[in-house]
Amino acid sequence: MRTPLLLLALLVTMSSGLPLLRAARAQEDPSDDTPFLEGETQESAQPPLRVTRPSDSWQFVDLERARTQAQARGEDISGYKTLRFRLWYGAARSNIFVHAWVDEVVRDGPPDPEVLARGMVEGLKSHLEGMKVKAFGRGRVGRRVGALFEVQGKNVRQGKDVAILRAVVYRPEDRAIVTVALECPAEEVDKVRKDFKALLRKLRV
Repeated sequence: MRTPLLLLALLVTMSSGLPLLRAARAQEDPSDDTPFLEGETQESAQPPLRVTRPSDSWQFVDLERARTQAQARGEDISGYKTLRFRLWYGAARSNIFVHAWVDEVVRDGPPDPEVLARGMVEGLKSHLEGMKVKAFGRGRVGRRVGALFEVQGKNVRQGKDVAILRAVVYRPEDRAIVTVALECPAEEVDKVRKDFKALLRKLRV
């Protein structure tokens, strides 16, 4: 029975956490009326998470107001179901999305974060033309060990070269899967990669 469960797990992870590349995304490029939040940190109660801005260049987006605005425009807001935080860096046209959801898959034990990450990489192939995996492996996500990867390719919807850095971690005490994704123009990735790593170091997960 392990193979069917693993395939189901991959299907779940491949269909989750693609906010910028899918119609279910949050706004990818904030307009002048995008609501922002003050402060250095933001927290969520369920599941418990705490995110700290990596630098003053990043702003937290007010997700509740942004969701209301998106709904009023007739956009698909399903991506907000698992979206816990979003940060925006205007000068670099870059987003950081933090998603979290409870793992509903019946498993024999805690999933390997690298297996979850591989499923996410596979899920991105249909969204990025000529996708190349620049990095893949284990790494620290807050105080936990997770998996990290970086991919680059041409966004098939927009026709622009983009870079996606993503970290995924599994929290066994409440079966939460948490992903942190940096999505930016490919030419800006060297500028913002260090901020992504700084955010991961400060993350309380």
